[in-house]
Amino acid sequence: MKNNKQVLSDLLLTQELMHASRSGWHYIENHFMDYSLSTISYNILLITYIFDGISQESISKSIKMDKSSVAKVVNKLIRMELMHKTLNSDDRRMYNLHVTDAGKIICDKLIKCFEEWQSMVLGEISKEEIEVFFNTLAKINLNIEEKNL
Repeated sequence: MKNNKQVLSDLLLTQELMHASRSGWHYIENHFMDYSLSTISYNILLITYIFDGISQESISKSIKMDKSSVAKVVNKLIRMELMHKTLNSDDRRMYNLHVTDAGKIICDKLIKCFEEWQSMVLGEISKEEIEVFFNTLAKINLNIEEKNL
């Protein structure tokens, strides 16, 4: 059984991880208020930008979100003319997603904003420390996936 000090340490670790994540998204949201997009919209837009022609199903799997929720976000991005879809030539039941020129402009700005935020928060941290932290986060995410959390 853990003592109070161990429980507090575990709680603080969780709070720090969550705070860092929220801080990053708040920074992004503050710079992109004019677009009225959610953090999940930005994620889907960026994934599609990076993996042009990706399917909604692939996005759903990669961000661990149900297909109907992804479809709602994709449809909103299509209505906003930030994305469009084309029929998959191999499977007529599926669509390939693409970012429009207007969406690409937002993605380029998003990437620049992510880079600025990373530079600010990681500025004094060595590449080795960042690599260790990234590998640790990857292990945490693997544990989350294995336990279906």
